[in-house]
Amino acid sequence: MSLGESIRDAGRSAAMSVLAGFDRWPLRSMARSVAESAASVLDSRHAVRLRSGRRRYAELPGRLRAGSSIVVVGSPSGGRYTVAAMVALALARFHGPNVLAVDVGEDGGLYRRLAARADGSADPVLAGLGIRGAAPGGSGRSTTGQRWLRQHLALTDDVLLTDDVLLLARDPASGEPAIRAEEYLAAVPVLGRYASAVVTDAPRLSEDSIAATVIGTADRVILVGPDDEAGHAWLEACVPWVESILRRPAATAVVAALVPTPASSPDDRHVGAGDLGVVSLRLPDDPVLHGSRPLRWQRLAPRTRRAVVALVAAVVRGLEADGGESQPSS
Repeated sequence: MSLGESIRDAGRSAAMSVLAGFDRWPLRSMARSVAESAASVLDSRHAVRLRSGRRRYAELPGRLRAGSSIVVVGSPSGGRYTVAAMVALALARFHGPNVLAVDVGEDGGLYRRLAARADGSADPVLAGLGIRGAAPGGSGRSTTGQRWLRQHLALTDDVLLTDDVLLLARDPASGEPAIRAEEYLAAVPVLGRYASAVVTDAPRLSEDSIAATVIGTADRVILVGPDDEAGHAWLEACVPWVESILRRPAATAVVAALVPTPASSPDDRHVGAGDLGVVSLRLPDDPVLHGSRPLRWQRLAPRTRRAVVALVAAVVRGLEADGGESQPSS
């Protein structure tokens, strides 16, 4: 059972519990009908939305292989965590609310883009999994269940009807430490068992060696850079480096996302677009993306949603549940 299914089961159980009070009521059959309708609304709304989205965006694949790992890497000014947030939102929108986003950056950018309430999830979840705060030589066993994990990873006020992304992240204002490389390596495989996809926002390449660790576990890598000459140069230098960590051809595992900047010129849009050796897609400018406030899928401009769906389709190609692609070596 996935994390998404577990929360829908919780809603179904809550609705069906209404029946207990009507055992002696003459109209209990009517009560049962009402309760069953309430219990099924979560599943029906969810299924209709997924079918509608996949019909509208025919390029999106069906069910992904559980735990498919997508890592987003960016230049210092590339809009990395904004792209990571949009990719996670698109996956959650069209593949169900069991997409996990992981923020391992020092600045908490992905947390700010996705969290709808204060307090992070990294400390309680890592502790609950027996990864953070465990005594040396301890069992490191998880004492949590799927429902508990969902509660702590859904950083939103609406835990039943939301299609928001699950988020493993620290609140930068809380003072809790960032996720370390060894914690990431221990936690993500466990959480990935219940997630259709894991989208990780890697820190700046110059900040911490955890970036290389995270990239090394990825099925796919998205490189994010500004759509100008300097951005193309950074991407061109970064592709072979990422390829050496993945130990697979970049052409099949790396996608480049080009982000517009105020300094971009029409000529820049023709520089280096086909010279990276990987699929390269340009994202449009969208006022909703300016700043660092939380993002919601429906607030994005239609052309932005189309561009992000095209990016996601390129990234997850080959990661379908029946795609047969081998897992990356860790």
